[in-house]
Formats: sequence, structure tokens, C-alpha cells
Amino acid sequence: HLLSTPPQPYQAEALISKSDGVYMNKNSMHGALIRRPKLFLHIGVKGTLSSEILAESFISDIARLKLDGYRVAVHGKYDGGLHGFPDIDRLGACLWSEVSKQRIPSYMKEAAICPEHLLSSLNDFMNHTLNDSANLILTNPWLSRPGTADPLSTFIDPSWDVNVVLYYRRYFEFITLVFDDWRRDLFNHTLTPHDIPYNSFRYIDFLREYNKRLFYGKNIEEEELPICRMNHTKSFNNKSPYMSKFDPTTEVDLVELTDLQEYSYFAAKQYYSQPRFRDVTVVNYHDQYGPDVNFYCHVLSDAHNSCEVAVQREKSSIEESERDQNFFQTDTSPPFNNIQAYEDIVIAGFHSKRLKFDGANDQFSSQVLLWAGMVHSALIQSDKYTFADLPIECLYPFEVDLLRDVSLSYEKLLMPNFFDDGADLRDDFKKWRFCSVDTDGLLSDPEWDFLFHNALKYSLPSRPKAYVHVGAPKTGSTAIQNAMANDKRALAMDKYFIAPHGQDFLQGNPKTYIVDNMFVRCDQIAACVWSDDQRIQVSKGSGDKNASICPDYLMPTFEEFVSNAVESQSDIVISNEWLNRPSSETGLVNILPGWDITIVIFYRRFFDWVVSAHYQWHADLGIEAMRSLEGRVSLVDFIRKFCSRLFEIGGRSHGSDRVEDLTDIGEYTYHIWKRYKVVHENIKIVNFHDGNIIQSFYCNVLHASNICDMERKRAKEIKNEKSNAKSSTALIDLAIGLHWEINKGSIEHFRETSHRMSELLISKGLSESDLPKECLSERESSLLLEVSLQYEQVLLPEVFRSHGEKSLRRHFETMAVAGTFCSIDVYAIMNNKKWLFLMEVLSPSQDLRNQR
Repeated sequence: HLLSTPPQPYQAEALISKSDGVYMNKNSMHGALIRRPKLFLHIGVKGTLSSEILAESFISDIARLKLDGYRVAVHGKYDGGLHGFPDIDRLGACLWSEVSKQRIPSYMKEAAICPEHLLSSLNDFMNHTLNDSANLILTNPWLSRPGTADPLSTFIDPSWDVNVVLYYRRYFEFITLVFDDWRRDLFNHTLTPHDIPYNSFRYIDFLREYNKRLFYGKNIEEEELPICRMNHTKSFNNKSPYMSKFDPTTEVDLVELTDLQEYSYFAAKQYYSQPRFRDVTVVNYHDQYGPDVNFYCHVLSDAHNSCEVAVQREKSSIEESERDQNFFQTDTSPPFNNIQAYEDIVIAGFHSKRLKFDGANDQFSSQVLLWAGMVHSALIQSDKYTFADLPIECLYPFEVDLLRDVSLSYEKLLMPNFFDDGADLRDDFKKWRFCSVDTDGLLSDPEWDFLFHNALKYSLPSRPKAYVHVGAPKTGSTAIQNAMANDKRALAMDKYFIAPHGQDFLQGNPKTYIVDNMFVRCDQIAACVWSDDQRIQVSKGSGDKNASICPDYLMPTFEEFVSNAVESQSDIVISNEWLNRPSSETGLVNILPGWDITIVIFYRRFFDWVVSAHYQWHADLGIEAMRSLEGRVSLVDFIRKFCSRLFEIGGRSHGSDRVEDLTDIGEYTYHIWKRYKVVHENIKIVNFHDGNIIQSFYCNVLHASNICDMERKRAKEIKNEKSNAKSSTALIDLAIGLHWEINKGSIEHFRETSHRMSELLISKGLSESDLPKECLSERESSLLLEVSLQYEQVLLPEVFRSHGEKSLRRHFETMAVAGTFCSIDVYAIMNNKKWLFLMEVLSPSQDLRNQR
């Protein structure tokens, strides 16, 4: 149609929203209606195999589709850009909220990271397709997740006429497939002895968990149920059994009471709720044709070439191996999977303490499978019982009826033309039995005790242990490392091989790297496990290029060291603070395959630790760091720098940030622990304040009996010895602060000036304590205490509950009263004649009073 009369703005808006497309000549104010390019958005649903089959078909038929006027962008088929479309695998991650991303399992965390250029690349590709007046097919199974439709509707250009396509499978089959996938993922990735989902582990428990509102009560607000009828942009009159238009205006009662939001109904409902996505096509998995034939021939518009090739491919296929059409429980005696039944039995046996496991968490799945083999073997060898005799627990009749009824409701709503009276679904449903092993009945019956008799025979051999001590700095690491080096013979008696940092000083052949049970030149082992980015950061930050280099000898020698430990049936201990750097947590796994790794981190109260860390930082301070800080290097400056976010927003609502995440010293225990716990299950936090850190390490971490007894005896002998007190940095801070206003100076100059100031103070009968002070404010001190309390509560919860909080508060009060959280006030000295004599250490040209 042509428009010869310039439309009014409201008319133009109506045309754009209601028509297939609008071309407007802005110069003449005339225009024409044209067809908008179609975007077919296939979002995939579990159990329908549509994503898998269509992805293969779209790539193999890409030339035919192009002839039919279609471009494609396919999840999992980027292949380096070989097919001409961008990488859309993680498109969902660019759309989801942070809350949605947190629901992604940790083993799939990369799926929640949005690549930097994904959206811009996809947008460019879609614009090119629009310019070519071609249609587009985009398929990505992650787009069926809740919370995707809304941001996706915003991202897609309004020029596209969008048709959302998803496939339907009967609910009772779908939930069974979801259970199978969930159990497989559980065993492959997340099953540990401390985190077993007992409430959904068995098949019938899973059915009850995700249908609890259906089975036991709605518990849903009535106003949440109805969905208002909305008119489609264009009618869909073809009464076809293989597809239909989604229109959720009936059967709103039962269908809302299941809790797997990935199901076809909820995915369709999510998209239909967005005005941009009201054209939702539901394709029937149970139709006689395959997913690709239905898509090419019935979903796409005029894709004749693609339809023809799909039909021919299906005809030539002797058996439809890609589709599990025989997914029915035809063997109804017994009515459950034998492997899953064995797993159910051993998990119940573990829960009831019939079976015991003390290995590493990542071994637990293997142990369960080994025990399952034990149950199978016991049944095979039994003269009295077989697999078919196992006690059975099934859904109650009312639960079965409700499961059938909700499946019928979904089919009637999603596929009304296929549904008829539901006879076909009812016939298939009768073939199913929703049962599992009655584990409670089995465990309570002594007749079945024989299943567990060979538990010891079927136990995994224990793996060698690797204790990796990573600090934190200023918690006595050097003392522990030197003690281990001195005690290496006693540790060898306790079956330990050791690799402590800082033992390069040993005399002898410089090419000797292993002495008895000790790896002596292993200081740079962290550089062998860091990522490339971390090596670059260390090289820049330390000013020492060698610090980030893994020596050629180190990894071959480490492998020899590990091999020697295994041969002597010993565990190993690695102690190196460089391993607290980011990326160490993942790199360690690569160099210790097959080892049961325990990460050891010492904890020191934050307010106490930060004072000690400042002293060490001061000792390592270079002129570049001073320049970046403009000479503000005192303790108060140090605390304010690394607690700036805490002091800025602490004490009031800080959104998603917890108070313990508001400090910025990555070497502190909490931040090390937070990085490591993402990768490692076994992390041992050791309390620095317990007293003897070496005794704690030997006795409470390694449980090494011989060296533990030796250390206890030594501790009694040196009980009254005191460690050397640290000298103050206050006068050096003052010298730096005074000089920085003039000519910046050098580190040697600052130290020389501080010594001369000390002599001047003594000559006048004064000391450092008489100088004016600048202290943390009351609010800053309060927040420093608050974050310190929170760290102890997170890292040592039992200690904190029993006596730690009171002890920590007393410790903080003692340090605060002593003026520990104060520094010399440089500007007060500069502006008070009383302290003019200190300027005598400066040259006349540097006299600050004259300068001012």
C-alpha cells in the first residue's frame, strides 16, 4: 500500500507498531508499507533435543538457508568465525542480572561472564543482515532461563519482526529428563559428603520437590494466576497438530503449580509477557516429523530449499537415532533405573552412617560409584535376593493423578490442536511408574544388611596429602619455614616432604635442589603457577623481572620431589607466601593432580595485622611508591589508603558490598581465603593469636606426632623468651613528609634526616612520643573495629562465638589507648614554632618556614 497523504505523528506511530513494516520518505512526507525482516528466535527447551538437532542442521544447511533468504547465528558453532556469524555462546550472560548470574553453578561460572565485545559484534551482524533485507535465525538454549526476555527485548532493534520459537515435550517426560541431567551433573561436578541434596536425590523425591505446590497445596496468591488475553499482530488460523501459537488464557490453575521454570510453558509465558515477543510459536516434539523438518517447513516463511533438504534427509534416515522416541518405561519390573537405584541405596547408607568416608571431597562421587558396584555385586552373589526384590516406594495415587492432570493441562494449553481429548497422552502416561527404591524400608530391614558387608573392600585408597601454606604475610611464615628446614629429619619420620621458601642459603653444590626430604631452591614456584597477567603485575609491582620467571629447573625438579614423596609414601608441605597471589589457586591444581590439597592460611586480627603490614610495607618502600603517595606514608595514611572504601561508605547501607569486602589489601587472610574457596574445598584457617604458631602448624594442621611432641617440649623451654620489638617508622615518616614539600629527596637522605632528628630530640630532653599526633577519627576507629570483628566471625566462627569477640575488643582497646593508630602530624609541626629546631636538619634552602 502507498500513502500519499502525510500521516500525523500518532498515525505514523500506529503504523510502525501494527504493520509489517514502514518506509517513510522524510523529505516528501510520503512513504510505503514494506515487509519487515523476520527474526526467528529459537530459545530451546531441555528434553526436546531441538537445540542439538537444529544447531547441526543450521550449519549443514547454511547455504540452502541463505538461498531462502535466511542468515543464522548458532550457539556452540562459532568455530572462529568460519560460518560468518559472531560468537553468541554467552549472550545470556550479557543480559542476566547479577542475581540471575549467582544462580549459575560454580563449575559453570564462565557461562555467567559476558565477553567484552559480544553485544556490539552481534548488533553489527544483525544490522548487516537488516541492510541485506534478509531474515535471521538465532538459536541459543541459554535464552530460556528466567530473566532473559526483558533485557533481550530492549537489545533487539525495533526493525525486526520477532517470532519466538520453542519446542514442547510432555511434562512428565520433561521432568524425568531434567532429573537425569541433574543427577549426572551432580556426580560430575558438585556432589560432596557435606552437600548431599537428600530432599531431591531419588527420582520420586525430585518429583515431589519440584511439584510440592501441585501435590500438597497451591500456596500462591490468586492475583498472580490470571493472564489477560492479548491479541496477536496477525492471526494464525492453520489448525495444525505440529505447531500452534502460544496464548496462555486457560488452564491457569494447575499449570502454575510446578517449579521448573525452564519448562516450555514458563519459557513461553516469560517471552509472551513482553510486547516485542507476543508472536510465540510452540512446536510439537511428539509430532511424526523431526525438529528440523517442522522448523524449516512449518515455522519459517517460504524456506522451500531448506524444507526440501530436511524432508529428504529424514526420509533417508533408517532409524531416528537423534530422537529418543522410545523414551518410555517399558520394563516395569522393577520400575526404576538400576544404576540410580544402587546410588540411592549407598547415599542412604552413608546418611545413616552405614558407610563412612574420610577422603577428599572431589573423590566422593567416585566412592559412591564404587559402593554402587558393591551393592550390584552383593545382589549378583546373593542366593536369596535379586535386583527385582528391592523394596519399592512410589508416588501416592493422588500424586500420580495430579502429575497426569498437569501434563494434560500443559498439552491442552500449549498444543490445543494436537491435544484433542488427551487420549494419546493418557495412553503413554499409563506405561510409566513413578517409583524409587524404598531406602528407609531397606535400611530398617536386617535382611538387606549384606549389601554393605564389603564396604572396606570397596573403599577408595586414600590419596597423598599436600599442605600448601600461603601466608598470610606478617603471620609468622618465615618462622615456620625456618623451623621446617631445621626439623626436616623429624618431619621425615612423620612422613613429610617439605618445600619451604627461603632455603637457598644452604651450603654445598649450587645445583643441588633436593636435600633428603626437602626441596631447597623453590622460592619461585609461584611464578610457575601464575597466569600470564599475574606474572606481568608481579614484574611491574616488584621491580624485579626475575620474580615473575619460572626457572627452567624448577618444575622438573618439583616433579622429582613429588615422585620421591609418593615413593616413600609421604605427604608434602609447601610454604610460600607468593602463592597467595591471584591465579595461584587454579595453578596449584595443575601441578598437584591426584593430590588431596589442603590450603593453610594463618589469621591475624585485621587491626593488628595492618600495623605490622605497614611496617613491612615501609621497609620495602621505594621512591616510586613515595611519589605516587606524595610523601604520605605514615601508618594513618596507610590505613586510610587501603580502607578508603570502608571509611567512605562503611557504617551505612552499602548495597551488595559486605563490610568485609570494603578493604583493599589483597594479601590479608580474608581476601586470600575468598579467592581460594572458589577452587578448593579444604581450607584450614589457623589462629595466629593461639600462641605458638609453629606448634599450631605441626600439631593442629599436619598432625605430625613426632615433631609435635618435640615442639611442645621446646615451647616450654623458651616460654619466657620475647621477640625483638620493631623500631618505629615515625621519624622517617616525618622526614619524608617535610622533605616532600621541597625536593622529594632520596630514601637514604630520609633515613639520615630521621637519625639527626632523633639526636636533636634527645639533646632537648624530648622523645618521639612528645611530637604532635594525627590519629584515626572516632568514626574510622569504629569502622576498623567493625571490619576486624566481621573478619574473625567469618574466618573463625567458633572461636568468635566462644571467646573471640571479647578478646578481640580488649585487644583493640589496648592498642587504641596506647596510641597505636596514630602517626606524627607533619603539618602541625610545620606550623608550630615550638618544633622549629627540627628544621635545623634541613639545609637553609630547604627551610620550610622560609619557603612558606
